[in-house]
Amino acid sequence: TKDDEDAEKQMVSLTLEDLASFTGASSIDNDDEYDESNSSPLYLSIMGRIYDVTAGSNFYGPGGQYHSFVGKDATRAFATG
Repeated sequence: TKDDEDAEKQMVSLTLEDLASFTGASSIDNDDEYDESNSSPLYLSIMGRIYDVTAGSNFYGPGGQYHSFVGKDATRAFATG
């Protein structure tokens, strides 16, 4: 489908070490809130595919319920519930 083709074009390829740097870490010392203007994107990996979850920063950003999955391979957590 067209959506699949667009997704393929936007795919990011990173090592686990590189992925670890995309946790929304801020250039300003503020761990409570995600600010897209001075923070890294929020990426997580599931089954080798990297997802940009920046749009869900209220859930995946620092202080969010799912922030522990960001910057990691979260396959096991998502597969087991």
